[in-house]
Amino acid sequence: MSAAPVALIIAVGMAVTSEQAIGIARGQWPEGGEMAGVAWHVQRLDRPGTAYYLVVLSQGDRAAAVVTIESETGRVGSKAGLQSTSPVQVDARRARQLAGGDESADAALVWTPSQISRSQLYPFWRVRVGERWRYVSQQAATFDILTTTGPGGAAR
Repeated sequence: MSAAPVALIIAVGMAVTSEQAIGIARGQWPEGGEMAGVAWHVQRLDRPGTAYYLVVLSQGDRAAAVVTIESETGRVGSKAGLQSTSPVQVDARRARQLAGGDESADAALVWTPSQISRSQLYPFWRVRVGERWRYVSQQAATFDILTTTGPGGAAR
């Protein structure tokens, strides 16, 4: 994707599609144009109404890079090279199973600084089980309570 469409997205405040987010992420790496990309939409719990795409770029079987792209503006956030594994190891189906929900349970990738993850590059699942939420990390650990953290990891 060229810079002009990205600038247009930012200027008019249109929501970015997953395909556009992958294109923006590819532009962040010298060999990005040759990489396959997958984008996950992640809701921010610490900033209601905001979200980002977590884009993983791969070369063959190897996850090579991860980039966060704000879903409203297309602005690049965090980015990092990867050694071989995607930061998303648990899919929605598995998160529902681990949380004890049925296959129709509401499940979404979310993030806020917490005991589960302190990095936007490692979102976790929020799954509705009955009247409550359960949280599932990318390491397949489940949590009934989400303890948000402040600067330096201190509990809020």
